[in-house]
Amino acid sequence: MKVFVKGNLVQEFRNAASAQKASVLLATKQALERATPVDTGEARDGWKLTERGIENDVEHISYLNEGHSPQADANFIERTVLSVPGIKPNGTIVRLK
Repeated sequence: MKVFVKGNLVQEFRNAASAQKASVLLATKQALERATPVDTGEARDGWKLTERGIENDVEHISYLNEGHSPQADANFIERTVLSVPGIKPNGTIVRLK
């Protein structure tokens, strides 16, 4: 027996998957903003959604993630990302440029 899926059903599935991915990315960005230590707010405000995922180009974000702030433990980025429902790690979470 062969089973065929109508084209518009496939597109609806793709749209739903894309919307779910966007929702998870936005939730992750918001969680990172809440978890980021704040002095001036520069690091917190540095989180951006990009085509490649979520990025923060603020120069000192890596120092904060190493635990150089009393407001957050080391590796707060990794812990925050892994705590978001829908996240299934399959590669690098944090990459330094």
